[in-house]
Amino acid sequence: MTGVLGRGAAPRTLSYDERLFAFLPWPGYIAVDRTAASSTTRWDDRHTTLAALAAVSDTDAFAQAAAHTRYGPIDVFVLRAGTDAWTWNDIHFRPAQFSAAHFTVRSLPNNTVLAIRRPR
Repeated sequence: MTGVLGRGAAPRTLSYDERLFAFLPWPGYIAVDRTAASSTTRWDDRHTTLAALAAVSDTDAFAQAAAHTRYGPIDVFVLRAGTDAWTWNDIHFRPAQFSAAHFTVRSLPNNTVLAIRRPR
């Protein structure tokens, strides 16, 4: 990822809403619904990886882990914004994990938050 989401960008994206992919040809990290995923995508293993990532509390370690998951980096997070957590499916991230040193974060309509990992 170049760090800019401009023309030609193709960041690997974790999104709670797959309608995004109807507009942007970005590769998704994991399908929202397990039954909609091909078995070759290893949905269960990716889900386990996300749960482990969500458990990382140190902001530097979280950014490093997001950049180097077993299935490639997660460059963009599109999460459902809640009071104490930002969620994808049943995985709950804490807003503090997305520190300004490592992510650009923007609030979007409909209780959505966008977090873009900054390149190192």
